[in-house]
Amino acid sequence: AWITKDTIFIQGDNELRSVPLTEIGEATIDKEIADEFLQTIVKKFKPYFIMGTIAVILIIYIAIVAWRMLYGLFLGLLIWALSSILSLELNYENSYKMGLHAMTTSIFAGFILNNTSQWTGFNGFLLMFTSIAVIITAINLAHAKNKKILKAKKA
Repeated sequence: AWITKDTIFIQGDNELRSVPLTEIGEATIDKEIADEFLQTIVKKFKPYFIMGTIAVILIIYIAIVAWRMLYGLFLGLLIWALSSILSLELNYENSYKMGLHAMTTSIFAGFILNNTSQWTGFNGFLLMFTSIAVIITAINLAHAKNKKILKAKKA
């Protein structure tokens, strides 16, 4: 049953009836009856609540991973352009892989800043994630060029 200010709704045999409270007269609702009713609702919806919670967590996780992969796509293009500026032979596949590795440091730095910002008052800056990844990649590409780990482009 569901009670409003002036009506009670009762679930019957595959039907929902509404009865005005003026027709019922004096009535007392016991705490045990109300608790029993709530327990039946909890029992009916508990599996759906658990499955729904798991589904929401999975959807959030998949969305975060998809966002990072999409971000990696654009970071790979940025690294590919950076390798071209440094005159290095680097294809997009390796640029993408290098971007994924560079994102690891950015993720770690973001994690530290998020967890210490309540004490330091510093929560990062706009495009910090990208800046850290590009700086790390530039340092690694310059090192690879100096050590001749990557081939220079032929003029």
